[in-house]
Amino acid sequence: MKKILRSVINVRDSIPTKDLGKNLYTLSDLGLEFINQEDAEIWEYVQSYAQTYTQPPNVNSVRDYFEKQKKVEVLDRIEEIAAYNVTYLKTDFENLARMALREQNERMVSFLLKDASHILSNGMTVGTGRSKQEYKGYADSIRYLMERADKVLMSDGGTVFRSDVTKDAEVVRRDFANTLSNARNAWGRGTGLDEIDATCRGIKPGELWIHAGSTGELKTTFAINWAYKTAIMFGYNVYYYSLEMPVEQLRRILYVMHSNHPKFAKMGYEPLSYRMIRDGVDDDGNPLTKREIDFYRMVIKDIEEGQERGEYGALFVECPDEPKTTMQMVKSRIELVHQTTPIHLVFIDYLGLLNASRSMGDYREELNSIFREAKQMCLTFNRGERIPMVALHQINREGKKEADKNDGRYTTQALADSSAAERTADVITYTYLNDDFRKEGETLIGCIKNRDNPHFDPFRAEIHFPSRFIKNILAGSKSGAVSLNLK
Repeated sequence: MKKILRSVINVRDSIPTKDLGKNLYTLSDLGLEFINQEDAEIWEYVQSYAQTYTQPPNVNSVRDYFEKQKKVEVLDRIEEIAAYNVTYLKTDFENLARMALREQNERMVSFLLKDASHILSNGMTVGTGRSKQEYKGYADSIRYLMERADKVLMSDGGTVFRSDVTKDAEVVRRDFANTLSNARNAWGRGTGLDEIDATCRGIKPGELWIHAGSTGELKTTFAINWAYKTAIMFGYNVYYYSLEMPVEQLRRILYVMHSNHPKFAKMGYEPLSYRMIRDGVDDDGNPLTKREIDFYRMVIKDIEEGQERGEYGALFVECPDEPKTTMQMVKSRIELVHQTTPIHLVFIDYLGLLNASRSMGDYREELNSIFREAKQMCLTFNRGERIPMVALHQINREGKKEADKNDGRYTTQALADSSAAERTADVITYTYLNDDFRKEGETLIGCIKNRDNPHFDPFRAEIHFPSRFIKNILAGSKSGAVSLNLK
């Protein structure tokens, strides 16, 4: 456990506070229990400090606290933790913590099975005073297991399927304290667009976010931008599952998109053109200049080195070759990768191209089934761990006609092809484009549904069409906006 505690305490001021904060939030969210008494006390202090000061403590603060408490054993343990030279961050830390959690749960299951066997054979008394319960025989043995199984599943990051909320005060208290001490990390995966992020504060695990649009209205462009920013700007791991474009095309788009990174603008570079990189010539047929060639090579190298440094998250792209891909196949593929590289956000481009798990002979019924399966994947991913998903959906023709008459504002009628879309989605957004917007290098983004937050007003976003990069027209354009863009 010293590896884990070493990664939530600032020992040498060489690790960014925000990375330690992410570690602390991950560990708090997992609910890992420390068996060693000294480790448990250190972890309790780390959480208390973070709640008070909104950041993890440095090692001197931890020492000072336990010196005042005159706890020699804890101080010795602190020195062991401080002497450990490696700090685990991001995916490495998440994998380390999950491994410890699995080991904890395996021990818990082993103890439960032994207790259940003892109840079956000899009976057992649990608790004292008013909470004392007698267990005896096969029925009580099964009841004992059932009463405690949920705790094991929930501690594995699983979804809570049932609860007596009147007995959950301590859990609610802990969750609230965790949110206060790690407010920024408690938010979901943001889009990098201020108007959306100030209202929604990102997509949360278990949520299904549908982004809709008519043909050519930047649905895929919006999704790729979000995937890019999540991985490169925010450092989280993304899985982009596309049923429309091949890997090579998506990969090239993402690398060209990276030419918009603010670091390159500060160096005096203009964003590159996707067509120019794809074809090796500009729109007039002229070869690329040496500066353009060198710049693109710099962009490639930056992604390579950023990934090696752990600065950027992973961005997986998959374009299946199966003739009939179902949601269950998507779920299985992503869960497999998740075991070695935790996935924090999934994109599916787009739901209408998936196949229902079973044929119903009616397109609308099958499409409704796919939406329900998508929401179920959000809630049951990796044995109930939950995952956020952004899924693209095609606007119907009537909806497009109405939006053209209504200043580009879509309504739920634009989703009439699938009644389940409106019911199952937590958030529904759209991008709108016409000739005037295209000439101005802008797109309109709006909100049709927002289950857990207010709707945000439709707003214009700037788009650099040659590189397909979407950004705020003005930084902090929404008064009082709290951006999730950390860099």
